[in-house]
Amino acid sequence: MNPEILEMFCQAVTDVGLFSWWSVSDDGKFQVEFAGTQLWMPPLSPEGPPCGTIALRFEGGVQRFFLRKESGRVPPDWPAQLQVDSIRPLRLTPGAMHLYFESGSHLWLEEVHRYLEDGMPPDAGTLLERPVRLIFWAGEVGLAVAARRMALVTHQGDVDWQVLPQMVSRWWSYWKRYWQVRETPQAAAWDYACEVTVPIVDEET
Repeated sequence: MNPEILEMFCQAVTDVGLFSWWSVSDDGKFQVEFAGTQLWMPPLSPEGPPCGTIALRFEGGVQRFFLRKESGRVPPDWPAQLQVDSIRPLRLTPGAMHLYFESGSHLWLEEVHRYLEDGMPPDAGTLLERPVRLIFWAGEVGLAVAARRMALVTHQGDVDWQVLPQMVSRWWSYWKRYWQVRETPQAAAWDYACEVTVPIVDEET
């Protein structure tokens, strides 16, 4: 797996994105979903904005750990509430997502041991058998996952990681057009990710 593509994914997701949902299937697959990403995907309705929601699905000996740095506004049972949509999606911390493939195990493990919210800390030897590792923060809470395999998932199905640069490039082209026609008769449908990614305006001196 190309580490530059993994880093591109993390940046496109965390810049203004949200941790919106997670689930576990009967056969042990774990899926985590992000909304408000800077990735172009087809709209869910003809007149709507690009979807902006993407997920990672982990398979094979999955271990997951909910993390907490401090006690604050997020309720103690936030994972359960987020899973059933009882709380609003959590704003991701920009730059605080790391996605490893066959590297980075020690950094991942150190952070999990330091901030593990409950349960037993993972065994380092067992984790070395799982090359895929994700860790990210949404303010005071976070999530870490280790697994043997990982897939990139959209509403249209699994996506090849090699198309990710095109998804990023196409989103930024869409974003540029969004602001060009904003507040005009040709304005596009309201888009959260575009609205919070505000262009820098050059001021005359």
